Amino acid sequence: MMCDALNELFAEELKEADNKGRTEGMKQGMEQGKREMIFAFLKAGVGIKTIKEASGLNEDEIESIRREMEQR
Repeated sequence: MMCDALNELFAEELKEADNKGRTEGMKQGMEQGKREMIFAFLKAGVGIKTIKEASGLNEDEIESIRREMEQR
């Protein structure tokens, strides 16, 4: 009984926390996917200008990913 009351009391907070967790997980997955796309572009010799247009990242961000790729 007390447990049900607590569940009802915190139901909205739990729902919001779950939604936030799911959103953050999707965001991280998208970022990882973008990094993998840039790795593939760099390996294929695609120019920085094209990568910038495709990814929306700036040259410094792309260069950082390139350095990370070299360390793999």
